[in-house]
Parts: sequence; C-alpha cells; structure tokens
Amino acid sequence: MGKGRQQLVVVGLRGERQIRSVAKEHTVHQLKKDILQDFHTSSGLNENSLKLSYQSKMMDERVLLSSISDMAVIQLVAELPGGQSE
Repeated sequence: MGKGRQQLVVVGLRGERQIRSVAKEHTVHQLKKDILQDFHTSSGLNENSLKLSYQSKMMDERVLLSSISDMAVIQLVAELPGGQSE
C-alpha cells in the first residue's frame, strides 16, 4: 500500500464486508460518494440518507480519512423515512 493510501473495511447494510483502498487525503464525504456510486442503481440511497459510523459514532463528513486507522471498520447506516413527529 502506498504512503498516500490505506485500506478500510466497509460493512454494508446487509452485513457484507468490502475492503476499500482509499486516499488518506480524502474526506469521509468523498468516501461516502464513492460508496454511493457502487450502490446507486438498486439501493435508493442518496447522500442524505446514507451515514457512516466508526467506533459506534456517526462520522463527521469533513474529517480526513488519514485520521482513521488502517483497516478500520466503517459501518453503513441508512436513515429511513417514517416515524412520528410530535
């Protein structure tokens, strides 16, 4: 792996795992856009409904991937419409 790249384990909505090679200088937002390109045809997900979680916390999209350890596990989380508002 080059100095400017690292690998992340991305766990999808159905529990599937994928190892992604990413540029360290990219942001969480850029990673999310890349993930959406892979799933855009059938998932119905968009940038607003897909969230990324790391160590059980939602990730700030402005954070650089270099702040995340190599081979870290990133979980995809979908926000679904519905529920009650009071």
